[in-house]
Amino acid sequence: MGSTRAGGTPGGLGQFLVGFVLAVAGGRPLLMAGSAIVFVGVIAGLQAHFRLAGLFNALAMLVLLFGGIGLIARSLRAQGG
Repeated sequence: MGSTRAGGTPGGLGQFLVGFVLAVAGGRPLLMAGSAIVFVGVIAGLQAHFRLAGLFNALAMLVLLFGGIGLIARSLRAQGG
């Protein structure tokens, strides 16, 4: 039998760990891209059906929509400082 190092390879444990780190670092962009593709596919397949709403309901929806967008923007801005 030939001499092998830790991990059963001639490179040993250090080479294995470097390869493992590179594989994990390279897998992250693929995971993010795959998740984005799935998300876009789900959004593209949605069908929205609208019906008429009264003035009060329309105003309530707009206030809640823009309030939520404002809270998201405020939370993102707070991370910077």
